[in-house]
Amino acid sequence: MKKLITILFICILTFNAYSQDSAINFDGGNWSSILAKAKEQDKLIFVDAYAVWCGPCKKMSREVFPDPAVGEFYNANFVNVKMDMEKGEGIEVGSTYGVAAYPTLLFINGDGELVHKGLGYHQKSEFLELGEAASDPSSQLVSLQTKYDEGNREPLLLKNLTKGAQNAGSKDYGKYALEYLETQDDWKQKENLGFILSYLTDVKSEPYKFLINNRRAFINEFGEANVNGSIGRMINSEIYNGDGGSLSLDEIDALYKEGLPEKADKMSAQFRVRYYERAGDGAKYAEATDNYLNKFPSTNWQEYNAIAWTYYENFDQKELLQRAMEWAKTSVSLESNYYNNDTLAALYYKLGKKKDGIKAAKKAIKIAKSQGETADETVALLKKIKKL
Repeated sequence: MKKLITILFICILTFNAYSQDSAINFDGGNWSSILAKAKEQDKLIFVDAYAVWCGPCKKMSREVFPDPAVGEFYNANFVNVKMDMEKGEGIEVGSTYGVAAYPTLLFINGDGELVHKGLGYHQKSEFLELGEAASDPSSQLVSLQTKYDEGNREPLLLKNLTKGAQNAGSKDYGKYALEYLETQDDWKQKENLGFILSYLTDVKSEPYKFLINNRRAFINEFGEANVNGSIGRMINSEIYNGDGGSLSLDEIDALYKEGLPEKADKMSAQFRVRYYERAGDGAKYAEATDNYLNKFPSTNWQEYNAIAWTYYENFDQKELLQRAMEWAKTSVSLESNYYNNDTLAALYYKLGKKKDGIKAAKKAIKIAKSQGETADETVALLKKIKKL
């Protein structure tokens, strides 16, 4: 028995040591010492630029950085550092390298020059691919951009620049994608079909017309969900990032009908909700939300909750607040959590329903406490409800 316990103890120690050694090792030194270390070792610096409140940052720290394959690659090729961009040296580093969203994944040489960049949450395979691109001078974003600016339009450069720019959050990746596709004689090759789905943004371009006219070929290769998702992304890119500011509702409806005919009515109705909310047109917004949720009931608690909260913040009419209260109840029925119970309590308060408001507020507070979260705003709301 003692021998068994000893073996188990050794296995536990071995597993713990393996887990610690196999994760990414982050350097705890100051920025100047990290630069010096990178230069001495002839390595790039990988910077996990994060903020403490960033959910995707925490998810990467929890699920990606401890992975053995990730740790092995990053420890071998980079000097790794985690920096809170809102504290200490992180503030200056973030300003220097233009960090505006989290997580931003920076790759910097020993001279302090940015050579590559990624933006947002990356799964294990994506994160490894990002590191491999950063390690290869032929695929480093800054190097590719420099060559492009100097007039280089080789297909491989355009292809890698497209991928790198998208990964870095640059809106220019769609422009590079079009230039790459212009170098290709056969768009029907599987690799080019996938490239169109992944990187195309211009719904007025010839590759987009090719996509719409050959939708079945794309679906056969990649599945209907992937194809529809990519088309939806392209339409949204036109609406929100391209000339969308000047598009009429009729033009936007036409985009949906051309690109997503089976979902066009729902997409148009959903868009009007966002459109009139941004426009600050309360009457039109109320009409749009009522039309959308009645015609297309959602299974998403967040959608009902978001609209109900917007009503709480912007309307005082009893009829509209009662409508929002029903949507908040629907949200709770789909998934009862702190957020929608808090919304329901707020609506009860505004409607003067003291008993129901107290019940909903207490439930929200209880859920928050069970999850180790604070509920200060709901506690303050509860005090106001009790004074009704």
